[in-house]
Amino acid sequence: MVEIHKGDIGTKFILTILDDGEAVDISACTSKEIMFEKADKTIMTKTASFRTDGTDGKIFWMTTLVTDLDLPGQWKIQGKISIGGGTWRTQVGVFRVYDNIA
Repeated sequence: MVEIHKGDIGTKFILTILDDGEAVDISACTSKEIMFEKADKTIMTKTASFRTDGTDGKIFWMTTLVTDLDLPGQWKIQGKISIGGGTWRTQVGVFRVYDNIA
């Protein structure tokens, strides 16, 4: 994995919704979000998009502002989708945001 740095723009976070290790068709989703727990434990929630058409189970969100990745340190990431009357979440992932040379 390439290092992620504070202030990076264009970093794409891709998550796959799985059930028993297999990608789930989520094309009927009514809501798609990616939640981030920053290094200071605050939560940032972003509206996700389908990577393709949802049949591959993949959602993504991409940074567009220098303030999106504003804190160096360990972050957590989790996807959340709603289909019909149910809501499901991905496993929690961990990644590091590295500081830059001033």
